[in-house]
Amino acid sequence: MKMPTDKTTLDKARLKTMLLEASRLLQEKSDELSELDARFGDGDHGVTIRKIALVIEHGTAAWDDAGPKTFLTELGNAVLAVSGGAAAPLWGTFIGGLALPLGDSAEIDPPSLKRMFSSALEEMRSVTNAKIGDKTLMDVLIPAVESADVEDSIETILAAASSAAQKGAKATENFVARFGRAKNYKERTLGTPDPGAVSLALFFEGLAAGCKE
Repeated sequence: MKMPTDKTTLDKARLKTMLLEASRLLQEKSDELSELDARFGDGDHGVTIRKIALVIEHGTAAWDDAGPKTFLTELGNAVLAVSGGAAAPLWGTFIGGLALPLGDSAEIDPPSLKRMFSSALEEMRSVTNAKIGDKTLMDVLIPAVESADVEDSIETILAAASSAAQKGAKATENFVARFGRAKNYKERTLGTPDPGAVSLALFFEGLAAGCKE
């Protein structure tokens, strides 16, 4: 007889489902991300994101007896090793940052999940000076973390982060690019969302969707 899952925390099985759904969604949208990037960049963002998503998929599928802290640390390091563009260092820093506040517990409670997101944001701030309005993935990460921080349950934390992330990605259409190759196009970037913001929003969307399964 299958025991019911404790929905008040994230156990290994639930976290795996979330990460696999995020990976699936990123792979599904990878061509669209490259097409978006081709407007003002190298056109390879989706290729790199697909590589990252596959690392997440394979790493998650192979997750053994390690606790979440060790697993996420190793996953972040694996993403850092992905070749191609600036996305891999940023995503590796983000995923590794999620692990930093975790202890030895096999499960993640709501306060721990919020600390994970806050930690990931702080780690990202150590590698980029981008702020809201600069048309980068920080336009997604900052509001996602802030929105998650006022919630009290696993489901509402993830739902709030995902909702804020989608709005943040959409908002980048109204900003002029200030980072990367796109900054050379200045006002011409208005009306086009930032590929990095869109991809990170997809990740948050996948986490929230996977949590419901």
